[in-house]
Amino acid sequence: MTKRRNIRKRDECSLTFDIGIPEDLASFIAATVGKNPELQDRETVAISFDRPKCAALWYERLWSTYHDVPDTIRFFRGTVPEMIAYLQAMLNYAASGGKLKGGRMFGADDKPIEQKTLIETWKDLLKRYPDLRRVYDPDTPRAARTDLRQMSTIIAGAVGVPIIPVYSSLRSRDLAYGEGDWEAIVSILSNLEIVDEDSISWEQVLEFRRDEKAQRLYKRFLHWLDSKMIGRSLSYIEDEITLRYEDYLWSLKKHGINTVLGTLSTTLDSKTIFSGAIAVVSAAIAGEPLWGLFASSGIVVGKIAVKAARVLLDLQDIRMGSYAEIALVHELSRIKKR
Repeated sequence: MTKRRNIRKRDECSLTFDIGIPEDLASFIAATVGKNPELQDRETVAISFDRPKCAALWYERLWSTYHDVPDTIRFFRGTVPEMIAYLQAMLNYAASGGKLKGGRMFGADDKPIEQKTLIETWKDLLKRYPDLRRVYDPDTPRAARTDLRQMSTIIAGAVGVPIIPVYSSLRSRDLAYGEGDWEAIVSILSNLEIVDEDSISWEQVLEFRRDEKAQRLYKRFLHWLDSKMIGRSLSYIEDEITLRYEDYLWSLKKHGINTVLGTLSTTLDSKTIFSGAIAVVSAAIAGEPLWGLFASSGIVVGKIAVKAARVLLDLQDIRMGSYAEIALVHELSRIKKR
């Protein structure tokens, strides 16, 4: 029989709660909450189960269920929604046969918790907090992976900061965001070298994050669509992307980070992407023939295919603060580079 412990804490909504949860999960929460540094101004938080180390190269903090995430990177406050999301992740892990990569998802001593216990805990928590039943179905805890967007929205509401999903495929991202009336910009860079999640270590991640120059050049390429690109000629844009890509590769090579062929895509809030440099980015895109080329067939810079387009998405439930990032995709090609 799995031991259960009552944890009494005060969540971000100032609600005191008593929760009976499996001993191993209680040990994880007790060991994690309080270790994480406070979130600093302008720091961003990501959530990813398939690309945790890649996400940690791009964002300052990471909400994760993996035990091997360094304390300086992990973001976890122990709120009720976070605990339920943690249970959801463990159930997904169990349902997938425990084959997810990147470290064990549960058990303070790497001992799996019985699936029956997880399901019982799941249902018990949702009975106590019925508001969360609209997203988490207590009767089918193993059916259909709860989308990262749903998890990020729930966690963000509890902790009061945006949580940005990092997807492993364009398809997963596209399925999560339906049509709406919130204007966003989607950029896609294909057929380029991207970080190999399977080969990079957390030690390399930490080393890379300490190198301010390498980190700046890495992010500068990922954020290629900035105010400097508006009103520029095609040749200028091609040269700028080429230069930024060379710097990006240099930053990874400097730290011995292996790469594979793949795709990077960012979904950005058009209202904040240029930080006031241009009032409405969609007007700039719509008014220039060059941006029409980006949105239709795109352009090729070296071997990299580059596209950017204005889209209208259903984002009302997730916009918090002035962060430009909505979602990131880090997708490997079908065939890995040898």
